[in-house]
This record gives sequence, C-alpha cells and structure tokens, in this order.
Amino acid sequence: MKKHLLVGLVTLLVIAISSIGFAAALEYTFVLTISPNAKTWKFETTGFSGKDVDLTSVTAIYYLVDDPLTQITIEPKNIHLSKNSVTIQFDSKDLPMIGTVAATRVEGTLNNGADTFIASGPGFAWGRTR
Repeated sequence: MKKHLLVGLVTLLVIAISSIGFAAALEYTFVLTISPNAKTWKFETTGFSGKDVDLTSVTAIYYLVDDPLTQITIEPKNIHLSKNSVTIQFDSKDLPMIGTVAATRVEGTLNNGADTFIASGPGFAWGRTR
C-alpha cells in the first residue's frame, strides 16, 4: 500500500513539474474603432496594459472590397500606448486612393514575447485626391 502511494505521489509530482513549462500563451481579442477620416484606429485594452505592447510587433491591415478580398498591410505613422488603450495613426498618403475597405485588423505581441492580441474592426469608404 505504501509503495503504491509513493508511486502515485511521485507520478503527480512529475506531472506537476513538467506542466509548469507548458503555460499557454494568451491571445487577447478587441474591437477596433476607426475615426471618421480613417486616419486613427484605436482599441481599448482589458487584461493587460496598452503600455505592454511590443511596438516593433504591431501590424495594421485593411482589406479592400475585391473578389477575393485584397489584404493590404499599412505602416503606422504613430503608435500611442496608454494604460487602457492603443491608438494608431496613419498618414493619409498610405490609405487607398479611392476604395471601400471591407474590414480592418491590428495584431501584435506583448513585451513578454508570448501573449498576442488581435483587434478587428469595421471597414470604411475612403477617397482622396493627389
């Protein structure tokens, strides 16, 4: 009986120790809001501070209404991190000349290198002259 109890305790200990290294990375999802002029995209953070975002990992994408949808990666002009939000600003020259954007997305990694986030938002209609 003592031998079975000892074997059981050792087995539980091995499982507990081995599972420590397998902590799952978290993926946060948020709703992205787009300003009326489409130059500012913002999402409120919950579960972590916006200041924990790794700036080098931030990728912004919009999808043009095509058949099939065309995915365009856009370079932010400025990224502002605060405790409760992330705000991304774009230069108007980087937005499409004329087009209807079907959807928007921002994704990236936190400074811990493991946890990620995705903020998805609506599309917008956009037009500018040269």
